[in-house]
Parts: sequence; structure tokens; C-alpha cells
Amino acid sequence: MRASIPQAIVIHALTLSMILVATAILLCNDFYAPADILAVAAIPAVIAPLLLRPGRDAFKSVILLAALTYGLSLVLATLLYGGFPLAGVLPFLPPLVATVGTIAVLCMLIRSSEGFIRVFCDWVTLACAVSAAVNTLAYFRQDMSWGVIANFRLVPYIGIPVYQSSTTIGATYAIYFTYAFSVLTASRRPHWQKAVFGLAAASLLLALIATQARGAYLAALAGVFAVSFSTSRRNRLIAIAFLIAAGLAALYPPYTAALLFRGDGYRIGIWLSYLQMAADRPLAGYGLLTDTTRLVEGSVFIHAHSVVLAAEIRGGLLGLASMAALLGAGLYWSAAYANRRGDPGLLGMIVALVADGILNHEVLITYPSWPWVTFWLPLGLAAGAEVKLRSAARQTAAARQPAIHSTVDPQTAPHAKIGDLGIPDAAHSQAGLKRQGF
Repeated sequence: MRASIPQAIVIHALTLSMILVATAILLCNDFYAPADILAVAAIPAVIAPLLLRPGRDAFKSVILLAALTYGLSLVLATLLYGGFPLAGVLPFLPPLVATVGTIAVLCMLIRSSEGFIRVFCDWVTLACAVSAAVNTLAYFRQDMSWGVIANFRLVPYIGIPVYQSSTTIGATYAIYFTYAFSVLTASRRPHWQKAVFGLAAASLLLALIATQARGAYLAALAGVFAVSFSTSRRNRLIAIAFLIAAGLAALYPPYTAALLFRGDGYRIGIWLSYLQMAADRPLAGYGLLTDTTRLVEGSVFIHAHSVVLAAEIRGGLLGLASMAALLGAGLYWSAAYANRRGDPGLLGMIVALVADGILNHEVLITYPSWPWVTFWLPLGLAAGAEVKLRSAARQTAAARQPAIHSTVDPQTAPHAKIGDLGIPDAAHSQAGLKRQGF
């Protein structure tokens, strides 16, 4: 059913707001700009449930529930550990509401607006590619020698305020490079669009290489393979060729030395150290206000370098379970969406997110910033895909079931029409399937 004018206005306003929030994170150095945009978006977000009437089904998402549970686990752990008063955790509640509310808005938009995932990912990927191009240009303008390239890693010149490190920006580039790759190889787009996303993929790949973030390299490879192996044989060959090209590029002597310069990144030592810390409080965790700095092999680290282990450290068993549910459900529903729609872009993004998250990072409760554009927004899209697919499955099941109450007795009216008996005929079934949006 076509949306009314007020509904269309709200849908377009929210769509634009979500795109602008992500774009501001990627292209703006003002930390508060994305939050200001989100505050303006709260107006149509409050009106949307009244106009769109999404129903409770729009919010029945495992991913949405897991995100809420994860945030609450961090707040609860903060209250339980260290004797922090309630006033100490109140500042974390508004960003938690903003995070979960944004995921709920994405669920509602994807259920109500056909093509939202494609529009959102297209624009945000192009914004990320522009940011990558500017940052790569700034990187190569440095007075550096290729013989000591290990001392020069790309860091954001624009975008990603506060989280300005090679590892964090590398994860973002890997995720959106995967989407650009999927548009280029696995989608039915006009040639001019494929040309644009080809340039975007090249920009993101070059910037990703310059970060020297090895976890992000693995994430990009995982995403490329997920996209390629979920489509055609030709794309599988492309993925293999991509892997061979990456291996050959890594053999360039200065670049190989740069990759090996940092050894194994202390990952084994970091994880063992934080596992020992987690063993002291496995159930309750340490909360958000505890300093989790650890000294490992003479180097200082401020978090566990794994979103799963960091969830256990901060939120205890509940935080660990909810983070595992987030990642697992994100993979499952993005794969189901790729199978249903034949578009593996979202699947590639989630695979890259999970691959890099297991090896790096810590996700806390924040206002719109790097964790949003790299973690929460892609998972929010997966939550919307979950809602869309669940709704379609329920409508299909309802179309196949006969009505319980019938006004016609089949014994006394053997020649009654199928529709009169409460059983949908072919025309009714086809109309029901068209209303599913697939």
C-alpha cells in the first residue's frame, strides 16, 4: 500500500537524518555535530510510530533486544562494582536510549520503506570513500620514506573525532569497502553506478592498506569471501584473485617489514591478561567507570582488544551473552536477507564487522561517533532485515492457513467457492505476497 503524504514526509525525514548522522561522523571533526543532527531527528522519530503504525512486530528483534540488554548490563555492572552511586551512571542513560532508539527507528524504516537498506548503505559508503580519499591524500603528503613505512600509518585527518587511530578507522574502511565490492561484483546496477562504486572501492582499499591495520585486512578478506561465495562462481574466482593480489602486495619488502615490525600485536598476551581480570569477576563485570588498563610485555593497553572479551570485562556474564547474541543474530539475519533478496552487501558488512571485532576494539555506550558508524548502524540494519523477514514469514503463514470460523458449512454447500470457506485462493495468496514488500 502506498504511503500517504504525511507518512512519506516522515519516512524521508528519518532516512535523511540517519544518512546525515553517519555522514557527519565520517566527514566532520566536530564530535557533537552528529548528536545535534540526531536531536533534530528525534522529532520525526517520535511522530513516526503514530503515522506509520508499525505495530509491535516492528520491534520484535533479537538484535534490538540484545543491544538493549548489552547497554543495561554495562550500567548494572557499573552500579554493582566500586560502589558508584546512581547519579554516576545517569549520564550513560541518554546515549543508551539514543543507541537503542536509533536501532528501533531503523527497524521501523526498513519494515515501512522498501529499499531503505540499499539507499542508506549507498550514501554512507560514498561518504566513507570521500573521507578515505581525503585522509589518504593527507597521508601521502607526509615527508616519509618507504624504507621506514612502519612509522607512518594512516590516521584520520577528517572524520571519526576522538577515535582517531589507524586500527579504528581501518575497521570502518574494511566494512564499507566490503559493501562497495558487493555493489561492484554482485549486484544488478546500471554501469554508471558500478563505475562510481568501483572508484569508491579503490579509495577505501588504498586507505585501508595505508592504515596497516592487520585485523582490518582480515575483516576485508572475510567480507569479500562472504559476498563472493554467496553469489556466483565468477565472483568466487574474483575473491580468489583478490586474495592472490593481496598476498603479492604483501611481498613488497618495505611493506612486508612494516607488517612484521609490530610482531603479533601482543594479542595473545593481551587476551590472557584480560582473561585473568575477567576471572576475578566473571558474573558481574567491572562496569563503565573502572580503569581497565593492563601492562602487557612492557606496553600499556586500555581494553581487551576483542568486543567479546571486552563485553565480559565491562558487563560480566550478561554483557558477554548479549554481545554473542548481537554478533550471532547479526550474521544469521544478514545471511537470511542475502539469501532472500540476492543482495549480499549487508552480509559482507556484518561478516567484516564480526571478524574485526573479535580481534580488536571495545564497544561502549556513546553518543553518535565511531562505534555507531562501524558497529551499531550496520547491526541496526541487520535488525531491520530481521523484522522484515519475520513479518514476511508471518504473512505467508497466515495466507496459507484457513480461517478458523467459516460462515459456510462445507457439508451443506459442497459447491461453495474456496474463498467462502475461509481458505485463500490463488488470487488472495498472490495479493498477500505482494504486500510483503519482496
